[in-house]
Amino acid sequence: MRPLGLYPKILLSFLVLLLMVQALMFGSFLLLDDHPPPGHLDSHLRGLALFSQKFAQQALGESGTSQEPTPETLGALTRELAQITQGQAWVQAAGATLAQSFSGPPPEIGLAPPLDQARSWEGISVVPLPPRQMLIAMPLAAPAPPEARLLLLLAHPPGQPPPHRLFLVRLALVCLLVALLVIPVSRLIARPIRQLRRSALMIADGDLNHRAQVATHDEIGELARALNHMTDRLQQMVLASRELLAYVSHELRSPLARLAVAGQLLGDGLATAPRQGSLRHLEDIREEIARMDDLLARILLLSRLDLHEAPLQREKLDLAELLGRLAERWRPWLAHRGLELNLDMAAPAWVLGDRQALASALSNLLDNVAKHSLPNGRVTLSLARAGLVWRLTLRNPCPPLRSAELEAIFQPFHRGRGGGQGSGLGLALSRRIIAAHGGVLEAQYLPPCLVMEATLPAL
Repeated sequence: MRPLGLYPKILLSFLVLLLMVQALMFGSFLLLDDHPPPGHLDSHLRGLALFSQKFAQQALGESGTSQEPTPETLGALTRELAQITQGQAWVQAAGATLAQSFSGPPPEIGLAPPLDQARSWEGISVVPLPPRQMLIAMPLAAPAPPEARLLLLLAHPPGQPPPHRLFLVRLALVCLLVALLVIPVSRLIARPIRQLRRSALMIADGDLNHRAQVATHDEIGELARALNHMTDRLQQMVLASRELLAYVSHELRSPLARLAVAGQLLGDGLATAPRQGSLRHLEDIREEIARMDDLLARILLLSRLDLHEAPLQREKLDLAELLGRLAERWRPWLAHRGLELNLDMAAPAWVLGDRQALASALSNLLDNVAKHSLPNGRVTLSLARAGLVWRLTLRNPCPPLRSAELEAIFQPFHRGRGGGQGSGLGLALSRRIIAAHGGVLEAQYLPPCLVMEATLPAL
């Protein structure tokens, strides 16, 4: 199962957070909603309306006459009823207000409330009005005036608190819970980023042994593994530079010491010895100088290839023809060690490359064969087309090599077991030159031979 990336993880976290917020809001409405059930509210309002109607009829009937009540009687009735219900009460007949419990004109509520919201019992109508009000209209019988009705307006019906109070409480509670939930989510996302930052600062301060400890499998985990890989490469480069400094110091110190001895002998020879002896010491000095020059040239070329500062002079050339010339040049050296060189090449083999650089890389391969092969064996050099590339294979008898040694021989200044011969730069240069041409150079041990295989893009 492929692990979630960072973006899906953030999106999923906030979706879960949204669902939790909705659940909390729903729960808060259930816990804090003090509205009674609809059936209970209807029963309460019905009882209140019947009580108010009977109270008004009883108050009007106490006069003991059949005459219509006076405005004073109706006013006392509305004031007393408004005090009992904590609302506003007034009496209307034929569209005119006969009495009211408050000063000023009565509220303009209209006489035709929405039918889908009105509830009626025995001529009593209960209509909800915005915002959160309830109007109760009750007909009055004689001795009240004809078509008279008592209207009662309740600002906050029983069981309905002010509209803003519970909303503000719920909103504050939800905001608090969201803030509390965002804290662990943000910490979960930010923790590996802080660990990466701390690791990067430690590496920047020179602690190349430190590695980022991030075990996630998302983009942050991939970034941590890339940082660790970069640190590994930096550590190898720093170690290689230290080895380079130590090696160059040693390699230059030895020829310089020999030059000093040869110079002293040359001076003594010019003073006392025959001319022929002095010329021999002078030739030794020239050889040491040439060896130092070759060593420094190889180090400089290797550094330029590593820094991509060595431009290649590419041209169309026949790789088979170049290999043939180099093989004939190295054949006497190989024969001196009892090695027989066999060629198996397809011609022509056109490639696009730097003739001098490729000649140097291939010469280093043959030089390695001459120095490290077991004597009295057979060396095979073959060149064949393999799809879009030319494959060059070089086989030579060699002592057994482990897989770690097969990779180490391409490291700069590696000389193999016992120190070996040469500077240890030849194979490293060959691999970098071939890589600069878009090819690959690999080594494997197939008993009893070491097999070098190089590929170069074909034209």
